[in-house]
Amino acid sequence: MLADTGYDSNDLGEAIEYDAAGRPTGRRLVVPQRRRHNRYGGRTRSWRETYRRRTRRRHREARRRSYEGRFGRRLDKRRGRTVEPFFGRFKEQFELVDHVRHRGLGNTRTQLLAALLLYQLLLVYNRLKGREDAEVKWILDLL
Repeated sequence: MLADTGYDSNDLGEAIEYDAAGRPTGRRLVVPQRRRHNRYGGRTRSWRETYRRRTRRRHREARRRSYEGRFGRRLDKRRGRTVEPFFGRFKEQFELVDHVRHRGLGNTRTQLLAALLLYQLLLVYNRLKGREDAEVKWILDLL
């Protein structure tokens, strides 16, 4: 799974990369890791690290190495050229750039899902009319 820094979570990484029995699934969470600061300073006492914590720390380090490797960096660059520009165009076409028209997470989620459904319907309509390009802006302008 390729995502941005907002998805940097040990729980999400464990859920994607390992099954319920702790066996690797072969999938990888590829995210730039957030820097986590210890606001209380360094350790004053050396505590014994539990097996679970040590395992999760190793898994996180493996994710970091995977992201910083050649393949991970190449994937992250591709996300910047494909996924992010799509969201920019999508928000611009449905006038969602500055603000959304509803308050609350549920209402905003509903509005975005409705816009995404409309976008997909317009793509299908465009294809049925025999147009090869995926420009839906002109259809929206006609509405």
